[in-house]
Amino acid sequence: MKHVDFIITNPNHHVLITLPIARALQKNGVSVNYISLCEIRGFRTPEKILNDTHISFKKFDFDRSKKDEKDDNESKKASWWDKVKSAAMREVFWDIMIRPKFNKWFKNTTHAVLLNDTAYPGDFIIRYLSRKKITTILMQEGIRFPLPVEDRNMYGSSGVDYLIAWGQKSADYFKKMVKQKTQVLHLGSPGFDKSLYLQQSLDSVPDVISKIAIFGNPIDDQQFVSSKEKMAIYIDLARTLMDYSKRHKRDLEIVFKNHPREASEVLRDRLEKNGLGHIRVFESSSDIDIVLNTVDAGIVFASTVGINVILHGKKLAVVKLKNHDYLGDYVQDSVAYGLNMYSPEIDHQLDDFLGREHYHFRNYRRYLDHFASNSGRSDIVIAAFLKQL
Repeated sequence: MKHVDFIITNPNHHVLITLPIARALQKNGVSVNYISLCEIRGFRTPEKILNDTHISFKKFDFDRSKKDEKDDNESKKASWWDKVKSAAMREVFWDIMIRPKFNKWFKNTTHAVLLNDTAYPGDFIIRYLSRKKITTILMQEGIRFPLPVEDRNMYGSSGVDYLIAWGQKSADYFKKMVKQKTQVLHLGSPGFDKSLYLQQSLDSVPDVISKIAIFGNPIDDQQFVSSKEKMAIYIDLARTLMDYSKRHKRDLEIVFKNHPREASEVLRDRLEKNGLGHIRVFESSSDIDIVLNTVDAGIVFASTVGINVILHGKKLAVVKLKNHDYLGDYVQDSVAYGLNMYSPEIDHQLDDFLGREHYHFRNYRRYLDHFASNSGRSDIVIAAFLKQL
């Protein structure tokens, strides 16, 4: 009998993406189980939702508090010796703590679905499953573009059997860097089915932009900037928008929605200390679609949230980081306005972004058609694919 294990390390988007597929498989008589390594990554296993949906799971009991935001006095990047020690510790932790449990947990598994094959212990897991002759499927979890942190170990390049991409755009990216044995398919993602199904008619951009959401992103974890630099960028962006509002006598309301890996209380404190305490910061766990329903436009850095902004028919802007081009493909594909707040052009760029015209609106549909396959029914399509493997 086919037995599919879903391996998750994040209790939020990993569950959002996989749970509809797991339920569809169950309805079709396929045995399904979750393997949660959330605690290893500093999160908690989403036991309630798994219990409520009657899906079995095994969790890795490990007492590690969620990673705290680094303070302003953070150290510089790890030295080569630090990296060697870290790699050795990961090997030991795998051999002593993880692999013995896996030897018990994967006795009956025929297929395993993962969402990350690079972040520890994803690369170890792929090698382990391959030796066990278990079919491996990687489901795309976020927008893909080269990251400094992936200088050698690139997402998708571990040699999984199948890689399920969101759409043709992502599939084209992956096909250039996966190993020869990996088959890339663009079947969609249940993480967007809700938004795609509920999306407005893409003619809902308001004439006057009065409320803007800034969506945080772990650009420090991705090594584009340090944590100290990231916080400075957040503060500078908020101040830039508020100063523009005063100069042009615009009634702009700014809100922040942090990434789940970011502590909202830290940002609130920094805003308060910089005279921006009136800016609302949503809880990190707040639903993105609910936040978007309350604003007219969204600003991102390198985030999948940009897709949600487009799906809701709202204006989108991307902030340029120093020493980097605009991250992702939103600006390059003409669906987002570029904001370079450390450039003399920023005032003109904000005029465009906050103006009545929406130059990029006509490109939304084309972008979405290439971005997401099987919109609104990807769970059924992916479940059918897994069942027939």
